[in-house]
Amino acid sequence: MKTVTDRRIHSQRGAISPRSGSTRVLSCLAMAVTLCLTNGSPTLQAEPIPVAAGLPASQMLPANTLAYIRIDNALELRRGLGDSSMGQMLAAPKLAPFASDFYRTANEAFQMVAAQFGLELDQLLTLPEGQVAVALIPGQTETEAAAEDSLRDDRELTDDEIRKRVQARRRQQNSFGVVIVVDAGGNASTMQRLVDDLTGLATLNQFVMEDESIDGVTLNRVRRPRRNGPLIEWFRSDSLFCIGLGYGTATDALKRLRGVAIDPDADPNQGDNETLAENADFGAVMSRSMGAEMEIPQVTFFLSPYQIVTRLVSRSGAGLFVAPIVEDLGLRKIRGLGGSLFRGGEDIEGISHLHVVVEPPRDGFFGVLRPTTGEQSPPPWVPSDVTSYMNVHWDIATAFDNLGKIVNSFAGEGRFDELLENRIQKRLDISARDDFINNLTGRYVTIQRYQRPAAWNAQARVHAFEVVDTEVAETMLKKMDDKLPSEEFRPERMGSITVNFARERMRNRPGMRKIERSFFLMDRWLMIADSRQVIEQMLRSRDGATDRLSNDLDYELVMAEITTKVEGGEPFLTSFTRDAESLRMLYEQAASPWTRDMLKSAGENNPFLKRFSDLMERSELPNFDQLEKYFGTTGIFGYDEAQSIHLGAITLRSHQ
Repeated sequence: MKTVTDRRIHSQRGAISPRSGSTRVLSCLAMAVTLCLTNGSPTLQAEPIPVAAGLPASQMLPANTLAYIRIDNALELRRGLGDSSMGQMLAAPKLAPFASDFYRTANEAFQMVAAQFGLELDQLLTLPEGQVAVALIPGQTETEAAAEDSLRDDRELTDDEIRKRVQARRRQQNSFGVVIVVDAGGNASTMQRLVDDLTGLATLNQFVMEDESIDGVTLNRVRRPRRNGPLIEWFRSDSLFCIGLGYGTATDALKRLRGVAIDPDADPNQGDNETLAENADFGAVMSRSMGAEMEIPQVTFFLSPYQIVTRLVSRSGAGLFVAPIVEDLGLRKIRGLGGSLFRGGEDIEGISHLHVVVEPPRDGFFGVLRPTTGEQSPPPWVPSDVTSYMNVHWDIATAFDNLGKIVNSFAGEGRFDELLENRIQKRLDISARDDFINNLTGRYVTIQRYQRPAAWNAQARVHAFEVVDTEVAETMLKKMDDKLPSEEFRPERMGSITVNFARERMRNRPGMRKIERSFFLMDRWLMIADSRQVIEQMLRSRDGATDRLSNDLDYELVMAEITTKVEGGEPFLTSFTRDAESLRMLYEQAASPWTRDMLKSAGENNPFLKRFSDLMERSELPNFDQLEKYFGTTGIFGYDEAQSIHLGAITLRSHQ
């Protein structure tokens, strides 16, 4: 039986582009991959989209697949990367020379690795033209008899030898296999040459080669001479290549592809004709991650966290001690976790989903996950120039009590209060539960704002908790002020509020912002901040002296899109991010003299880094103001259901 969900993924096409996270290393990798995948030119010429060879990977994998990620169409994904904000920026006239130089430098840096396969880096990355999938599945042994033979010995064994053989058997029974599916399309002959080169390399290293025919398709195997050594299997069907690491991995995939029945007695782990596409939890995740008809995903993924954890625990031999902890935490209740990445059209650049299937009732760890609903609009003190804004509603009191139950179940009755409540009471003369937790409405807001000059920690942050009773909050702060040493916190009047600044502990370091930690009460909000500047801007926003985020057009557009995605439900989480401002901080810091000097120093002993140091020395990057027009805004939403938690993100294009 083939599921409707999987046929939809397989048969309909959508232009999709995943969004990348932003860190020093990942930013460089994202640029390198984008350039390589687009052959150094972010704008691809129109190319025919190949017809997928065979079934979607989810119909070639066992139902108990542990982890899975699939690109529906690699060629289409590369085209989408060229049309993405990052791709358009790299193609900008003022950045194109640097982008091209960066691509050549990355290609040269990886040349030693790529040369082993007789291909350039960009050729390796552009080999796939159709679907690409990687899956982690339960491992299996050839047969029970073969497993016994590999451990059998007629002589009398020592205790240490017995222990080692028991460990080896445990690892065999809880092993992992990997399946890789690649549709090479028009590059099938190049892919075949790469496989042949790898086969020749294995032969030179005295690996044993085997093959068999299954329904007219040749299945190849390569193994070490000893029976229980590492095993690789692969086959080719038209332009589709499947490579498996571990016994039976590619064999069973081929049988499912060709419709050949699998003997259920062959192995209890995956000797089964049921496929991942027929797994109910996989179907639940995929059905909620599909989006609208015009938002067919280009990338889908799925995990079974509990099965992975229990397998790792059993494999280590610590199951007797760790398994009860895993059960008490309620990890068994995570029946599936997965989602999708899309690429939109003229107005929407990308949409992503993350869906978690949770078995009720929610206890253990899930007793701490207590989303609620409420007001989502930014408070008046949130200025319009923030980089990001996030609003969450949570039943904090119930979550706090359930956290205490978890701690007490492991550490002993009453230990949670000893570790937290009693210590806070002794040090600050306040009750964490009565003075703080029980006085919270459950609404939490956090903002980030880029604070120049450029630094790796230039994003100033504020964490705000809405309180029920401001008098109770003021009393709590007064008790804290009386108890805290004067040299640790210094109260300072700023406008109509009193801010308690912590003593500076971090020395000034190149490329790092000086942190100014503080806590204070503003209106009905208890706040923790790390910047004086952000507090000053918040006060101006509250007093109407500067624009507020609640009146910002970009924010309104993102929230309007989110409203259409929550399907009439109320979200427990909404978030807004200016993508340009998030990237600006990294861009300006990467172009700073301090970063260039650091890269130059590191390159003295590292040829790889020296290439990029030389690149930065000979390049003149344009001002980011000329590039920000390529980036829009992103909104994140989350909503809670009886048997799941769903998160989504929408990125709007900039129309500057």
